[in-house]
Amino acid sequence: MKSKKVTQMDMAKATGHRQSYIYDHLIGKRSWRLDDIEAIATLFGFTSVTAFIAEATGRPIKDR
Repeated sequence: MKSKKVTQMDMAKATGHRQSYIYDHLIGKRSWRLDDIEAIATLFGFTSVTAFIAEATGRPIKDR
């Protein structure tokens, strides 16, 4: 997040949730919903959720 200069508030605005909702997800208190992941991926400049997840985890996602 720091390297992209995206804040929890930016993520909250993109998803339509409060900052505390984002924080709970970032600390692992809650699981992410797909629509939230899609909004956050777009915020980070990704057009594909798959590419966003691969970049975020550092693991390439293999096609089936």
